[in-house]
Amino acid sequence: IAPGSGTGGRSAETVDELRRRMVADLRSRRSAVSEEDYEQAVRQTPGLCIHKVRAVADEQQNLVRITVKCHTEDNRPELPACYLEQIKRRLDDYRMIATRIELRQPQYVPVDVTAVVHVRNYYENARAEITDMLRRELDYITSDHSFGETIRFTELYRKLETMQCVDSVYMLSMQPAPGTDATLQGADIVLGESSLCHLGRLTLEINTSLAH
Repeated sequence: IAPGSGTGGRSAETVDELRRRMVADLRSRRSAVSEEDYEQAVRQTPGLCIHKVRAVADEQQNLVRITVKCHTEDNRPELPACYLEQIKRRLDDYRMIATRIELRQPQYVPVDVTAVVHVRNYYENARAEITDMLRRELDYITSDHSFGETIRFTELYRKLETMQCVDSVYMLSMQPAPGTDATLQGADIVLGESSLCHLGRLTLEINTSLAH
């Protein structure tokens, strides 16, 4: 007995449909390398001394934004033109065909701090110790912190509160400098994707307390 006519299924893909599907696949993030791959490619650019890299993919625009900081004696360097050219050449060979690359300069965000601290009366260098701690904890430029991290208020408060010279913390606040891409979220500061922070203006009031 001859089988009945088939039902369901679909017609074979036309040449035009195949072309459109291939273009869509090329534009899809499934076909592209990851942000980590782009970062690794930048770090391995021959002849360059790279300190920090962050890649962020924008799927809507089929774009990868890459911020790069080089090693230099300058504490807040811009990426030199020769670095930009070499990185662009490397990434042009490395990127997927449909992916655009945008190289960005680092942004350095001063974080202003106001604090009122009660210190133990036998610590003569409390102001210098507190200032050094705040400068160190808010140094995202020379430390291992990456671009776009969040500065956690509770972590900074705990660091200050547990210093040997500190009896108690009466008040602490942080504020990013205006005109930057950093934003306040509650008491935390969220840095922009191309930003690193450093201690800005410090207003520090020291009061002496008797040790318990």
